[in-house]
Formats: sequence, structure tokens, C-alpha cells
Amino acid sequence: MSHISDRAASGANHPDAAASRHYFFVTGQTNADLIARVLCPFAKNDVTPYRIHASCENGAGDETTIELRVGGSSACRQR
Repeated sequence: MSHISDRAASGANHPDAAASRHYFFVTGQTNADLIARVLCPFAKNDVTPYRIHASCENGAGDETTIELRVGGSSACRQR
């Protein structure tokens, strides 16, 4: 797992700063559909992450890391 800095984790610049926040850090083998596969469960539950960052900057580029931040009460909604 990755450490998210206090400044980044505070979410103070996000409109839903007082609401619940959820952070996801995913690492997977680099391929063309990795980001789509990670985002699919959010889309199926009508949840839009307010921050998505993907990077494959390590060494040979065979591993991609994706950071997602989801905020607000919609992230906790049960269907």
C-alpha cells in the first residue's frame, strides 16, 4: 500500500471535504484494458471518482499503479 500525504488525504480542496472519502491504490500488470477494468465496478454502481491517477513509470513499465479517490455520500450508497 502507498502512503498518501496529509495534505493530499485532507481533501480540503474538494467540495465534499466534510463527507466521507475513500482511497484506493491498485497495482496491476500493464495492459491496454487495466484502467477500464478498475473503473468498471465504480461505473456500474453510478460512482464517479473525483481523482484518478495512473502511472507505469517504474523500471520496465510492466506494472501500472492506479490511485482513485471517491468522496461524498454517493460512494457509500447501498443498492
